[in-house]
Amino acid sequence: RTFGMSAPRGPVLQLARQVAHHIKSRDVPGGEDVREWVAVVLDDARGERLHETANDRHVSGALVSMRVPHRPAGRLLGLYKVVAAFPIHDKRCLDILGAADLVSPDFTHAGRTALRLQHLAADGWTVVTTSYQELSASIKLKRAHGAVAELVAPFVPEAEVFLVGDDGGDPAPWEADDDAQTEY
Repeated sequence: RTFGMSAPRGPVLQLARQVAHHIKSRDVPGGEDVREWVAVVLDDARGERLHETANDRHVSGALVSMRVPHRPAGRLLGLYKVVAAFPIHDKRCLDILGAADLVSPDFTHAGRTALRLQHLAADGWTVVTTSYQELSASIKLKRAHGAVAELVAPFVPEAEVFLVGDDGGDPAPWEADDDAQTEY
């Protein structure tokens, strides 16, 4: 508790976290009360459970099967959920942009998305993005490994062997039907 109240909850919590991160990262002057409020608001995010989506599971599953070291869906800076983080690969992370993250009709980043990308970049993270629609289509076509490999291959050389050609041919062996028999 600080300022005689507990940390904010609900939709206000994300805004409070952004303000607290801004104060902390910019070393904004303030008294002990301000420093205490920043600590309470940012520490409050640590115990929060994240909602894991099907896309999160597909991406992490693909990365695990490709043996790419990563942190699965989690929060960076105590603020922003990302699908996967690659701290040993020059602080890269993977983010899926949905309809709320983009402004129609030209698909530019919405204000909250621009702020998220700016905060992550200021902390040294390089954000690799894909759209929810593109990733979902790849999953439906059983091409999740190829889609994820395309995103991470530029900074994870091990993923290059999982790239699928543009010829639209047969699925790669790791994406083939589970019931198919393999001859040796």
